[in-house]
Amino acid sequence: MKILFLEDYSVGTPPEVFTKGDIVDDRSPASELHFVRRGKAAYLGDDGVLTNQEGAVIGHIDDLAADKDDDREVEIPEAWLDLPWFTLRALAKKISGAPIPDKVAAVKVVEDELVRRSEA
Repeated sequence: MKILFLEDYSVGTPPEVFTKGDIVDDRSPASELHFVRRGKAAYLGDDGVLTNQEGAVIGHIDDLAADKDDDREVEIPEAWLDLPWFTLRALAKKISGAPIPDKVAAVKVVEDELVRRSEA
C-alpha cells in the first residue's frame, strides 16, 4: 500500500528523511503503520483519498496541492455545486485556508466567497 507524508519527518540513525508530499510504496505494513499512527503519513488510495490506520477518510491528495497555492484569487467554476465532494472540499480549503470538515461547511465557504466578490 502507498503512504503519503503529511509533514516533513526524519527517523532513524542515520536519519531517513521524508518531505511533506512524498509518496512511499516500498515499506513493510508495520513500517507504514508506524508513520500513519503518529500522524506523519496517511494511507493513499488509488483515488487520491487519504485514510488513517482505522480506514477513516482524513483528506485527499488535492488538499496538499491546495496548501501550495499562492495568494491569487481562487477560480470558482460555474458549476461548483456539481463538483465531487473531495474537489469541492479542496476548493473551499483554497478559499478559506482552513480545514473543511464536511460538505455543508464547504458549500458555505464558497457561497460566502461568491457574496464577498459580488459586493466588492
